[in-house]
Amino acid sequence: MTDNQNLENGNKNLPENAKVVVVGGGIIGVSTAYHLAKLGWKDIVLLEKSQLTAGTTWHAAGLVESGGFFDATGVEMAEYTLDLYVVSFNPDSSTYQFRTVPFPGVTPA
Repeated sequence: MTDNQNLENGNKNLPENAKVVVVGGGIIGVSTAYHLAKLGWKDIVLLEKSQLTAGTTWHAAGLVESGGFFDATGVEMAEYTLDLYVVSFNPDSSTYQFRTVPFPGVTPA
């Protein structure tokens, strides 16, 4: 399928109006749309030219860094992300599973 065919087919399902338009389906765009929806925002459109998370941040999906933080904000963001993944990917309610894997050479506390 050519890019023009994708564009023509994709436009059929786009709403005429939206309160929020997020451009880019990478980790930042998907996270932004998710958190806005979680806060109760409606009429959110996420635009992606290809497949979600297929761009340069595809390798970041599901990754939670466990070290190398230099300030409290980085630690807080990692803790928030870990809590979000554990709740979102509960093996009882999803086809996905989240599991922790120790960093090589580091003994878990």
